[in-house]
Order: sequence, then structure tokens, then C-alpha cells
Amino acid sequence: MRHASSRLIALSLCAAILLASVLPTSAQFFQQFFTGGGDGQVREQEAPPTGDANWFEARVEAASLLAHAFDMLSHLHILPLPSHPFLRSLALPLSMPLPTTIWQGDPELNLDQPIAKRHPATGNELFTLRGHGTPLLTLVFQEASHQHAALARMEAFYEGAGAPKGVYLDLEEASNARLCRNYQAFNLPLDSVRQWLAAMRRRHGDGDTQQVDPSETFEGASSSTSEMPWWESYCNPTECAVLRQLHSLEALVEQSNSPFRYLVSVLQRFAASSLTHEQNHALFHLVPSFASAAQRAWDDLPRKAKSIIQHDLQLRGYAESVWVDEFQAYVAEDPSEFGNVAAEACAEARDRLQQERKQGWQAIGLDS
Repeated sequence: MRHASSRLIALSLCAAILLASVLPTSAQFFQQFFTGGGDGQVREQEAPPTGDANWFEARVEAASLLAHAFDMLSHLHILPLPSHPFLRSLALPLSMPLPTTIWQGDPELNLDQPIAKRHPATGNELFTLRGHGTPLLTLVFQEASHQHAALARMEAFYEGAGAPKGVYLDLEEASNARLCRNYQAFNLPLDSVRQWLAAMRRRHGDGDTQQVDPSETFEGASSSTSEMPWWESYCNPTECAVLRQLHSLEALVEQSNSPFRYLVSVLQRFAASSLTHEQNHALFHLVPSFASAAQRAWDDLPRKAKSIIQHDLQLRGYAESVWVDEFQAYVAEDPSEFGNVAAEACAEARDRLQQERKQGWQAIGLDS
């Protein structure tokens, strides 16, 4: 069903692009078709009652979310991006969202309530950013294409999903790669985002740069409100929107007072099923004692079960460096994730980690 739907979308977009070549109002048509006619403004709802200063939520909207009509197809891996100059000339004008003001106060609804049931989306919402006084930040996207465009390059750099781990891909290289295929959710430490930005700076600028201040322009001067951060020239609009939000929270600067250290992202419609998995990745990264316990559980797996799990993770495109992390996150939800043969060993590992997991959640303020 998913593949059939993707092909239908691809054929519809191709037909629309061909039609635009003969219509005098093609630019207006495409902007309306892809953006719903939005005006590119950041929307803010009424702030929740003041109380808990640790809680915040920021919602970002944008009028034009795609730099080019064919970018909608890039994550489907059905058709290649166009190389002909005529097709490239159909690029859309960009309308970038500016960082929103952070809301503070007690949430109107219980934080334990599933994300999918909170805050009905407006027609042109890009994502919502949430935090609650812990090292964990959560992005909630409405559309899979927006989430993939925003995070696939960063995630691939961290996980090695579709590209070698730690290798920076520019926008053109990423468009020709199959990064993070069929991902419903993303997770990565914020220090890996900083490393990705440093790799971007080395590729496009000063090759000796090790640390990157995202508030700098390319020449190194501090950005004013009217100047574009240096990285915006090398990112797509959705990446820029996420980076601007992280920068507004000082989450991209290593030497800062920001408490945030890990980022997870989910689609609103899959939040109930995928958020726990992504939070388990955050736990592995944020609590060294839990990571050590997970490593011991992995090392003690029976040889046959471990071989099955390793093969499965390889087929899913995971780099060996993240196997233990992926293993502990999957078995926490379903010991039969890797098949019936390995299920008993996975159940034993899950039970063995249960107390360590509970203590880890308490340590970072996310009792689960």
C-alpha cells in the first residue's frame, strides 16, 4: 500500500511539473499547490498559564517548504532528481520561517497524554519543538517528507544510514543517496549536530575549523538579526528551520548553559508507537551506566541469537557502532523484534535491563 501510494504521488507531481511549463501562471500554481497558499509567518497560539518555567513549546510554520518541486520525490527513491537546466529552472522561491518566541508555563494538557492527541495542527505547520527541563528535546512533524528533509543528512552522518558514518554529504550528494529510508522517527545527540556543522564548514569553508559557532557568518563575524547564518547557504529550508530553533535555545554551542543534549523526532500520527523507541536511544546516550549495562547484555547474548540480530541490523542499514543502542531500544518494546529464534534471548536481555532503565529515566527526569 505504501509503495502504490508513493508512485501515485510521484506521477501526479510529474504531471503538474509538465503542465507548469506551458502555463503562464506556473509559479503561482506551484506555490499554491505545494504550500497551501500560506504566507510564511510563524504562528503562535495563546501561551499556557504561567507556572512551570521548565516547560516550553515552539511551533514553526513556513509558506514554502521545498526549494524545488522535485525535492518532494527525493525521499521516495522512485525518480532521480532532474539534471536538465529546463527542469531546474522550475525552482520555487523560498520563504524561510524565523525562530518563534518560546512559550513558557504549565501546559494546558497533561504531558503524559499522547502527543498525537494534543494541539491540532494548522494547515501549514512544519514542526513543533517541545522540552520540559530535561536534556531531551522532541520535534513533532506533521509530514514525513518534512521530517526526512530536515533530519536525514544529520542522522546519516551520526548513524551511517545510507552513507558512511561521519561523512558529510552536501545537498546534491544527499539527493543521490538513499538516506534513512522509511524512517518514521529520528534520534541523535546534539554534539553530533555540531560535528555535522563542523564537517560542513570544512567542506565549504575553512578546512582547519574544528568547532563551529552557528551564530557566525561565513567570514567569522557575529551574525546580526539581518544577517544569514553561514550554514543557511548549504542547508535546505527545513534543515534551516530546525537549526534556527536549536540555535535560539543555545543548543548548538558546546560551551553554553543549555541543558539540552539529545534530539528526537517523530511524526505526529506515529508518536504513540515510535516516541518510546527514540527516547530509549536518548537514555542510552545520556546515562553512561545504562549504556554499560546494555553493552554487557549484548556481549552475553548467545552466539546464534547475536548473529541473527547482527544480520537483521545490517539489513536495516545500521552501522556496527550503533548496534548495541538499536538492540536495547528494540527489545525494550518487543523481544520478538528480531524473530522467534532470538526472542527468548531478547526477552532475557530486556528483563535484565529493566531496573537499569528505570533508574536511568529517573536520573534524567523522565520517569517511564
